[in-house]
Amino acid sequence: MKQLNKLTILGLSELTLSMIFEIIHHSYAHPIDIQIIRNLPYTPNFPFTTANANYSIVLDEDVDYTKVQHCSLGVFGTNTKKLIFEHFQKNYGIDKTRYLNLIYPDAVLASTITMGTGIHINPNVVIAPQTHIGDFVSINRSVSIGHHTHIGDFCTFNPASNVAGKCRIGEGVTLGIGCNVIDGISIGENTVVGAGSLVTKNLPANVVAYGVPAKVVRTLKDGL
Repeated sequence: MKQLNKLTILGLSELTLSMIFEIIHHSYAHPIDIQIIRNLPYTPNFPFTTANANYSIVLDEDVDYTKVQHCSLGVFGTNTKKLIFEHFQKNYGIDKTRYLNLIYPDAVLASTITMGTGIHINPNVVIAPQTHIGDFVSINRSVSIGHHTHIGDFCTFNPASNVAGKCRIGEGVTLGIGCNVIDGISIGENTVVGAGSLVTKNLPANVVAYGVPAKVVRTLKDGL
């Protein structure tokens, strides 16, 4: 992981900020200054505290973006990640090159995986060889991803979801808590798989599917 003294977090959700602070706590021994940028005034319901980080929350209009170097998205939902990234890219020129990958130290990552940028990987994650992970993918705790799997940008893996080998997970897919995807499955972009589901057949883009086995229950308009 890169040497880090200051991190700018774009967007704010208490779930994601809690995970980011936990990763930083276990990854860096030296103090980190964290600046959280939000486009509306906001005070968290509870403080984000750790021994090696101090944080402040500021409005986006009050920031000198020419001085922002290391960024992370502070939101977890797939569509929200896209909106926040596009907002700061369009209005302030924050492109993908300024984002860091934040990876919990106990994650087991094969040496042959490839990764984009802006990725969050949380505790007890296992990723097998020859897997590709796109940009701005959020992988929550206790997730397993099999070999030769391709994961598109902006995907969201909720806790204890499992993907077997040789799968293709399209851009913007959300996998619910504890769902399982068997070998060789393709899931189309923006599709949402419900918690506890078992995916045994390919799923198209822009649908909601759940059940054992998972079945399409409705379509999504504009990814929503």
